[in-house]
Amino acid sequence: MPALRPRQAEDLALRLLARGARTKIVETHTGLSAYVLRSLRKDLGVAHAANGPIPYPGGGGLACRETQIHLSLFAAAYCRIGGNGVEARIDIDAVIGAHDLYRRAIEGAARLDINAAWLVARDLHSGWARLVNCPSCAVAYLAWDSAGTPPTCPYCALYDRDAGDPA
Repeated sequence: MPALRPRQAEDLALRLLARGARTKIVETHTGLSAYVLRSLRKDLGVAHAANGPIPYPGGGGLACRETQIHLSLFAAAYCRIGGNGVEARIDIDAVIGAHDLYRRAIEGAARLDINAAWLVARDLHSGWARLVNCPSCAVAYLAWDSAGTPPTCPYCALYDRDAGDPA
């Protein structure tokens, strides 16, 4: 990732901090120190993001198929916005854009914060996760080799599960 000019770094930091991004993520993409980021966070009037590992609803143990669908929706938007080669790097502008799109599309029911969205981008970049096209429904879904759910389509699984339920 090319070095950002000071104003670009500060603008990116403000965009991320306003969305609740963890300091380490902002520091990684801007090069700004934790001290500077604390000051910017204070100027924005946003609460400090939690410390420690980022709670991840993804491959470390998917809580449910619904969560996998939310992760898949974000991942599909991220890959579309990031364009060709998005897996070669973490495109922070694509993370922000895809997360904003995800939140608008799932208004009121969004489960992923910007930190979880960044983790999906990281997993796609590292090869730990990938988008797979379902041969049955033709919808792309996010899959991990080490996920706690079967490596099958979550959309089809929910459809099959709900098929016997009265509407």
